[in-house]
Amino acid sequence: MLFALMFPGIGLSANVTVNVTSNLFPVAGTAYGMHTSVYDNQNGNVSLPARLIESGVSTLRYSGGGYADVFHWSVNKMSPWQDGSYGYQGGSTDFGHFVGLLDNAQAQAVITINFGSGQLWDAGHTQLVAPSTNAEPPEAAAWVAYANGNASLFGAGNDIALGTDSQGNNWRTVGFWAKLRSSTPAVYQTWATAAGVYDATFSFLAINHPNPVGIKYWEIGNETFGTGFYGGGDGYSVNYAVPYPDSLFARQDNPALSPATYGQQVKAFSLAMKAVDPTIKIGAVASTPLGDYSWDVDSLGQHWTPQVLAQCATNIDFIIAHWYFYNGNNDKGSSLLPSVAANIPAMINGTGSHTDTSSGLKDWINQYRPNDPANVSIFITEFGYTGSVTNAINGSPILGPVTALFDVDAYATWMSYGVSNICFLEMNKPPFLGDAASLTRGETFYAIKLLHAMAIPGDTLVQATSDTSTVRVHATREQNGRVGLMLLNENRTTPQTVNVTITNAVLSGTGTQYQLGTNNFTSTQETPSSAPSSNTVATLGNTFSVTLPPYSLTVFVIPMLTNTAPVLSSLGFFPVNVGQTVAFNASATDTDQPPQTLTFSLLGGPGNATVSTAGAFSWRPAVTNANTISTFTLKVADNGTPSLSATQRYIITVNPLTPPSASSYTGGNGHFGLQITGQSGPDYAVQVSSNLAGWSTLFITNSPAMPFVWTDTNLATRPDQFYRIKVGPPLP
Repeated sequence: MLFALMFPGIGLSANVTVNVTSNLFPVAGTAYGMHTSVYDNQNGNVSLPARLIESGVSTLRYSGGGYADVFHWSVNKMSPWQDGSYGYQGGSTDFGHFVGLLDNAQAQAVITINFGSGQLWDAGHTQLVAPSTNAEPPEAAAWVAYANGNASLFGAGNDIALGTDSQGNNWRTVGFWAKLRSSTPAVYQTWATAAGVYDATFSFLAINHPNPVGIKYWEIGNETFGTGFYGGGDGYSVNYAVPYPDSLFARQDNPALSPATYGQQVKAFSLAMKAVDPTIKIGAVASTPLGDYSWDVDSLGQHWTPQVLAQCATNIDFIIAHWYFYNGNNDKGSSLLPSVAANIPAMINGTGSHTDTSSGLKDWINQYRPNDPANVSIFITEFGYTGSVTNAINGSPILGPVTALFDVDAYATWMSYGVSNICFLEMNKPPFLGDAASLTRGETFYAIKLLHAMAIPGDTLVQATSDTSTVRVHATREQNGRVGLMLLNENRTTPQTVNVTITNAVLSGTGTQYQLGTNNFTSTQETPSSAPSSNTVATLGNTFSVTLPPYSLTVFVIPMLTNTAPVLSSLGFFPVNVGQTVAFNASATDTDQPPQTLTFSLLGGPGNATVSTAGAFSWRPAVTNANTISTFTLKVADNGTPSLSATQRYIITVNPLTPPSASSYTGGNGHFGLQITGQSGPDYAVQVSSNLAGWSTLFITNSPAMPFVWTDTNLATRPDQFYRIKVGPPLP
């Protein structure tokens, strides 16, 4: 059914302009995030994965905010809070069940590492008690090992020991945790008992998950500035580096809680965790510009973020900020809704001189990573508002529509400034799904779903402007050859007619309109009473007008007539040995006629990987790649106007390297030979030395059939000598 847009004569109007080829930033694969916590009650709900997929949320933060700094993943228990009490934990929130949720929801994770509390047991080993330190790197490294480690390491000579911490916890080896993940409880008991390492405490983590989970993003602690360092008291963030209470052990300006100390510890955590998996990304906590500059200053006048980054900037891959706007009480939306445009641009890009208290997050990144600022992302792992919104005015719903408008504008605005992850707080609150078995879709659920309809990961935010402050606009150029347009009417009482002009693309006159507004709510309920509408609209194109109802969110998806995006074929999982060349011809299809030229490129992966413009991919893993998981991102772009592209991630697992062995034999004429046995794939070199100090290469063979025989035909010309076998690539 086709619907024509109606344009009644009303007093308010606005003009919106979109430039389809003026790129801002692509939507990151981690952009659609959601905060989860171990106090959630619906993690085991069989309907939850489908709900998350429906919403478009594909990144889940775990194990909470403040809870993360008392939660111990390997025993599924919590250290006490500052006052000695313990937090509530919901069912099916242990890390094993969370992995199952990730798999079923087709999601990835941002893991918030416990930074605040070491793991200390009581005498009966039944409960965790107040430790004598904050968390330590071996616990975090073990978590990485469990999530990403290779089970075949267990019992092997190259397994990595993680050490014992100051609280007496033996964190075993990478292979132990990976094999635990790969086992059923019964299988775990069998092999661990045989090896003398069985501990029933860990049985809940035996989840029969042979493949690594592949968790990439790990943030070190939660709001680690909230420990009492600023302003004294016990603080709201746990950190047992200083005992409690503050009345006995002063916390204000205590060096053990300082940003410099946190930065030094982030570096230690990063080194320990990346020793287990060098491919992971580590995040450090920043304060949030510009508002936090009013309190994040110490007695020397120094602010939190620069002191942190001065210690660990080269050891991190993203910085973390949280934002909670205070909009007062019983707000009608007039305070909350303008806050996005008023705060987020300066939060990210700074203002004025871009120094000190005018610095945005990117200013700090540029200052402390001047050579590669693009390699440090920004994650907003919590956001919301802390005041209250009135439920309704004269029977017209306010709370639900205003929350939806605020949340979706925040998501889209951060994306347009290149933020890589945005997590609404939180999954179990009514605006998203609530904490009841019904998992009722809330206003933020639908708002995210509508944003996802016009901006999926890989799509590009483009320049869009409005000449009216109460009409907010966001636009995208989609990979599939469509233009997405989001219009927000933030006027509470009056419809607004918006005149839209879209340039640098030829658009179809027919597209799809989605809308969420006051008509979807009753006057007394925050949760929508109906889903957003979806209609085919026949009066679009490069210029059109639309009337937006008060407090409404409208999305248009309009096909471009000049070009469609190519589709890049997916490939399977690659396990290879060192030295074995991975080669394939990437293939893509494009429906445009006449056929367009497709060009392939490599966006990410190890440095020696190549792809030709025709799609011929080649990578030969080196010795340094052994026992790692490498991710490659290929891109294919067409030569249409505008050029459209598609990306695809490929994962290649390089098996552990088996050391070669050699046996000698004596041939005729005084010849000496070696029979060399080892893995297929690597290169092998035979080297000789008379003193075990200086070595020269006698022979190199590239990826030979194994075993192979080498004979030294010049034995008589050399004194007593030693031989060794080297494995590559690379080789001398």
